[in-house]
Amino acid sequence: MASHADGHAEFYSWTDPRTVKWAQLTWQEAEAQRGSDLTTQPGNWDLEKVQKACWGRLGYDP
Repeated sequence: MASHADGHAEFYSWTDPRTVKWAQLTWQEAEAQRGSDLTTQPGNWDLEKVQKACWGRLGYDP
């Protein structure tokens, strides 16, 4: 669930397995993964959707 400054909220169902895998990591495991494909996740539609919802654009080409 994401709430926005204008008061509306959206519920997201994650579809990319990498998103779920990342969410299940402990803080230490996540820190150890910094810079790997798991953290950059090229082509992850879940990540693109959240970034667009927060900032309105990506700022990069997926």
